[in-house]
Amino acid sequence: PAGELVVIRGWTPGLALRECLAQPMTPHGAASTVAQAARAISSAHAQGVTHGRLRPSALMLLPDG
Repeated sequence: PAGELVVIRGWTPGLALRECLAQPMTPHGAASTVAQAARAISSAHAQGVTHGRLRPSALMLLPDG
């Protein structure tokens, strides 16, 4: 319901974006990663879900990309 704060903490298999940034990305890889993150954030917001601490260590990249 509106006005409620819910904290969800779960483990996702994958690599945090922060860890991926230790190595250079290709321009295509960087654009694809940003586009995927934007779609995920947009989808969550459309459902009324916001992320209180969005940062590279909170964005997980799945093993299959």
